[in-house]
This record gives sequence, C-alpha cells and structure tokens, in this order.
Amino acid sequence: MQIQAFGHSDVGRERQHNEDCFLNDPELGLFVVCDGMGGHAAGEVASAHTVRTVHRIVSEQRALLEDVRAGRAELDVFVPVVRGAIELACTEIYQLGLSDKAKRGMGTTCTAFMVANGKGLLAHVGDSRLYLVRRGHLTQLSQDHTYVAEALRQGLIRPEEAEKSPYGNVVTRAVGPQSNVLVDVMVFGLAPGDTYLLCSDGLHQYTNDAAELVRVLDV
Repeated sequence: MQIQAFGHSDVGRERQHNEDCFLNDPELGLFVVCDGMGGHAAGEVASAHTVRTVHRIVSEQRALLEDVRAGRAELDVFVPVVRGAIELACTEIYQLGLSDKAKRGMGTTCTAFMVANGKGLLAHVGDSRLYLVRRGHLTQLSQDHTYVAEALRQGLIRPEEAEKSPYGNVVTRAVGPQSNVLVDVMVFGLAPGDTYLLCSDGLHQYTNDAAELVRVLDV
C-alpha cells in the first residue's frame, strides 16, 4: 500500500490567530487534525498538546504496528491505543487548565486517522471531520459532536433550520474542558484509489456541496 499525503493550515481572512494543529506522518500511517478553542493562546496549547500526545503514544507502539503490517495482528489492536492517547491528552489539558487560570476551560477537537495493512482507524471528538472520496463519491465518515448535529439526528430541527442556527459552532464534546471525554472509534476497509480528507470546520463550514469538495480534492 502506497500513501501520498499533504497537509496545510492557514489562518484565513477573518482571524489573526490560528489555533489549528495537524500531524502528517505517512511513515507511521498516522494523520491528525485538531482545532483548538479557548481564546488567546489556550486553544493553540490544547490542539498542539493533543497532536503531540497521540503521535507519541502511537510511536511507542511501533513493534505492534509491525505486527499489523505483517498480518500477525489486526488494526483493531490500536483502538485502545489511539483512544487512550486522546483520553490522556484530555486529562492533561484539563489539569493544565486548573493550574493556569488563563487557560481554564480550553479544549480542542481531535480527528485522528491511522492506516495499516489495508484498513483505516478513525478516532474522533468534536466537529473536525474525516471525509472519504471513493470513485467520485464523497462520504463523511466522522459524526459531528455539535448541538445542531445532535438536534438533527434526533429530529428536533430540520436541515434548513440547522443551516441558519446560531448554535452551529457549539460543540457537545471536546478534548480538555472536562477531565474525560467519550471518543468515537471506527475501523474500516480501504480500497485502492481512496482519497481521505481531514479538516477542521475552518474548511467544511463554508460548503455543504459534496461536488465542490470532490472537485477541490481533484479526484
């Protein structure tokens, strides 16, 4: 399996400060996007700490990764590894907030994607996203943890109301504001020619047009 990967972060045209952080490690087969929240430098601290923690914990399991690549183990064995890394980052960020009032309440989204031996593992908290483009069709693999997304799933609001809701950016789960967090995890099969997009809401909030995203990805 050959992997080609590219990562980029941009502050955009409306803000002076970028709290996003990402990891692009094709050799390890690990890719992470975190979007910090909390104002000033706090969100940046939370996102960077989460990226570093996930990278470190997965890197420490290289022997296990080689077992997966050699077919002696399934990628599922990394579910507790990646989930535990995000949970550890959550606890550490929360403790840092308690010790520094300027950073109290800070947090971050986290979407981590790991690939090995023909399978992918998604671990996810918040409203950053993982998309799959396969044979020209776009599928959102992650599930947004926001007030509006939860209301839509429960049938409390209609899609047209969701688009106009002032609560669109209110997340219901994040890494750091509380001492622990529930991490969504999914393992799935890859296919030749798949394209995967990890992004924060700094990208996906500006378009609901699947065809446009496919065009931008040039697949």
